[in-house]
Formats: sequence, C-alpha cells, structure tokens
Amino acid sequence: MVLPDVVEQVVSDEDIIAVPNDTVADEIRRIADSRGISFAMSLYLLGFGTYTGFPSPEK
Repeated sequence: MVLPDVVEQVVSDEDIIAVPNDTVADEIRRIADSRGISFAMSLYLLGFGTYTGFPSPEK
C-alpha cells in the first residue's frame, strides 16, 4: 500500500514541522511506544483505521 509509505516520509521529517508544545503528538507517541508501533503507523491507524488499499482496476 502506498499511503503508509507516504505518511512515513512526511512524519519522518517532523523536525521540519515546528509545532510548539504539541501535546497531541506527545500523547500519540506515548501510545505508539506502549503498543510497540512507530509514530507513523499510529498516525496511519488513527486517520485510516479502515483503509485496506484501493481495489485493482477491472480489465
């Protein structure tokens, strides 16, 4: 699936995105760490919990 890769690329550059005192990101990071998943994956699951990919085009 392409979407998780794109999300990973965006959040891996989070140092570029300056958000002062972002408690939401801190909470997501804490939950992700407690579940043993990456920050990117936790954002993906939060935003796209039911996403299973796009259907293959019919021929």
